[in-house]
Amino acid sequence: MADIDGDGDLDLVVGEKNGTLNSLSKYRYHT
Repeated sequence: MADIDGDGDLDLVVGEKNGTLNSLSKYRYHT
């Protein structure tokens, strides 16, 4: 539960917002 890609929104779901999937893959977050 954090603003991982710095877009101002909390990133809770992979691919939730444009660019989130790319950032999440760096952190190896999988739900």
